[in-house]
Amino acid sequence: MSPVSRGRKKKRSTTRPRSARRVVPSLDGVHAELLSAFRPVARATDPLEVEVVASDMLGTWWKRLPPGEDPDAVFGEGAIGHAARAGTREAMALLRALAVLGVTPGQRDAASSAAAALAAEGVADPPWAATIGQVEVGACWRLSDVFGDQASLLSVFGYGRREHGQVALVDFNHLGGWVAVGSRTCS
Repeated sequence: MSPVSRGRKKKRSTTRPRSARRVVPSLDGVHAELLSAFRPVARATDPLEVEVVASDMLGTWWKRLPPGEDPDAVFGEGAIGHAARAGTREAMALLRALAVLGVTPGQRDAASSAAAALAAEGVADPPWAATIGQVEVGACWRLSDVFGDQASLLSVFGYGRREHGQVALVDFNHLGGWVAVGSRTCS
């Protein structure tokens, strides 16, 4: 070996080894996570609790896909199909929730049909299945400041004797208006 060649170093490979590559979860894995999230909801008695979990789940779909992908088709309809194949109590809970809260009419119809098929196979409905989405609207109040810069809104609603309150602070001066929302169980 010549003195010149001894000083040369090997070029590094520009491709990363397989172990260093980013692992993207399969859609089945994501759908299985959704079913796991519905495990405690399958035994819940308060429809509002179910609505909060389902809404949270629906709101996270858009974060999981590259721009340009339709999350309602990829995750929503995929989750419904996965739940229909799973045939578990969690699957029934997910399907009954999406039959009411699904983002698109197609999702709601598909979830309703899949839930009916599971019911025909003997999978039990969750305790809240008959009441979800049938909220009774109660009193509503608005309190504004003297200058008209802000308004506080309180809406009371409930399922039977259990009431919940939704409070929204509307600020008309920032960024063309913004809303901060909070909720609390009243009884």
